[in-house]
Amino acid sequence: VDGEKIFNNTLKWLKYGDEYFGGSNDNTPRIGEIAFLCGNDRCSSKYDEELIKFLRSTGYSVDSQSLKNWLLSDVSSYNMFVCSSSRNCKIPVGSNIYNAYMFGGKEFVEIADTSKAYAAFNFGYLSDAALKRKSSTNVSFASGEPISTGLPSLLTVNKRSRGMAALENPLSLPLTDVAHINFKGVDQHLSTMFYVADSGSHGRYLFVGWVGRFDTKYITSDGLMLLQRGINWANCGSIAC
Repeated sequence: VDGEKIFNNTLKWLKYGDEYFGGSNDNTPRIGEIAFLCGNDRCSSKYDEELIKFLRSTGYSVDSQSLKNWLLSDVSSYNMFVCSSSRNCKIPVGSNIYNAYMFGGKEFVEIADTSKAYAAFNFGYLSDAALKRKSSTNVSFASGEPISTGLPSLLTVNKRSRGMAALENPLSLPLTDVAHINFKGVDQHLSTMFYVADSGSHGRYLFVGWVGRFDTKYITSDGLMLLQRGINWANCGSIAC
């Protein structure tokens, strides 16, 4: 079965090129270098491919492989890690990626495709990786945080109701609230986007729970804009790097 998939993907690459698999990096000046942790060894998930394509379209250089391969790689040339699969967000304590984030000032973005926040748990920000889950199309924003500056208090991020992973409010330090699940105009007091500012030797951390499996068919233009703002903040501490 794996051989057949590889053969079919080879035929697709011959016909469509790199764009079919999320595009490729070029010589355009980039605003950040991302090490992307794929959901499988071949990085063949269509959700990973779409997210990589999105990241490249917003100005980032992206190299991708599975967590187990990244754990054997030199990550010193990258300034940010992005994971979008619960399996590959399980960053082992003491690993090269863990140390690069916790002690080397690298940034980390966790986009949860399940109701788990494994990276946040392993980094010591949560006492349990399990989160709440509720379906909605909208989020509402906490006050005083930089990612939603200038946006309306309520934003439609998904075109149809989708499950959002979230942490019950209020959040404990060092977590900072960004966006709550909002259902039919009512704030559910469930944080589906939060961050940890850089401090000492560790970099910035961002959790995004409202995206789920990344698919532009289901995310609104406002949702893509909010995601880009969050990723930019993680990269450079500002919504516009």
